[in-house]
Amino acid sequence: MLTEKITTGESIEDCRQQCYDTKEFICRSVTFDRRFKTCGLSHHTRKSAPPESITRSDSHELLEISTCFQVSVDCRQDIMMANVKSNALFKGKVYAKGKPMTCSTDISNSVEFSLPISLNSPECGTVSEITICFKSPLLHYHQSYLSYRKLECPFLIRETQGIT
Repeated sequence: MLTEKITTGESIEDCRQQCYDTKEFICRSVTFDRRFKTCGLSHHTRKSAPPESITRSDSHELLEISTCFQVSVDCRQDIMMANVKSNALFKGKVYAKGKPMTCSTDISNSVEFSLPISLNSPECGTVSEITICFKSPLLHYHQSYLSYRKLECPFLIRETQGIT
């Protein structure tokens, strides 16, 4: 596989950690050479690398890095704050479904980021269900794939009674 960076490493797990930690580029795969104890870090995956660059060898182990996202929502009076944590550097766009121009944020090489989603304006396509639950789908686009998650903010409506 084509590599951007070659380092030393004792195991495939050591190489994986180096891939997560690299700041020079978004690392998507590592090749561990057992014989020379080296790690080849690359922004390519099997799908993106030229076919002639992928070779099989008993002394090499290839590992593709999967990116996982942990999404939470912080419900506030006028907004849902979509908070995202990633296990790898993220570079892409996070936006409300169908609203990439009006309700989005561009992320450049970060593992934690947020998107404020307004509850009371059409820019984010937020809908109110029975006036106590607001919903908005969240999308994030990262290189060649798209991920989706539905966010909800339930609100408790308390009745107030006047004392006579």
